[in-house]
Amino acid sequence: MEKNNKVYNKLVADKVNKMTGYSSDTEWKQCFASNTTYADCPVNSVDGNDEYEMSVIVHNPSSADMSQA
Repeated sequence: MEKNNKVYNKLVADKVNKMTGYSSDTEWKQCFASNTTYADCPVNSVDGNDEYEMSVIVHNPSSADMSQA
């Protein structure tokens, strides 16, 4: 998954922009583990930075609609 991060990042950025009009100059970062805690995700490195802003997306690869993450 990490090897495909640049391609996946571009796909995510394009999809988010198409669906919401949102675009960013920074890359999307992703967790590399499923069903764990935030500590396994890049957000763990901004602990204590009260001015850090983030947008969160959830990729649901199943065909079942989800209303909670």
